[in-house]
Amino acid sequence: MTLRHRIKEIACFGLLFSLSACSMYPSLQLDDNSKKVTEINTRDVKGGWLCYRWEKYSLDGGKDQKILIPVGERVTIGAEISGSDGYMNYNCRTSISFIPQENTQYHANWELKDNKCAIGVYQINHKNKSGIDFERSVQRGEC
Repeated sequence: MTLRHRIKEIACFGLLFSLSACSMYPSLQLDDNSKKVTEINTRDVKGGWLCYRWEKYSLDGGKDQKILIPVGERVTIGAEISGSDGYMNYNCRTSISFIPQENTQYHANWELKDNKCAIGVYQINHKNKSGIDFERSVQRGEC
């Protein structure tokens, strides 16, 4: 990581309690038209990043809050999270990896549970009551 990216990372992490988007990474450009892609809704992971082939990219999905991700290869999503539950302030880094499947849409969100933070990835499934299914390929994030 370059010094410029490191300085921007420190500045972004320093924006305590705002959960605002602060992207220091470029957008993922999947130029290969033969590569299959699916989409992930990133509305609930502000300021997060996507790691694909050991390079970090922005999770900022623009107005529709969705980005295209490659199918069949493990990707990692992560975020530097700052927040408060009204009693305590939390600052943490968390990530999770998964293998996106063809014809499946995903939703990512950060969770604060038992004084710990995590990122969850779920398959969107409009056939069940909750509208989501757990993603079975999740593992510890690596990047």
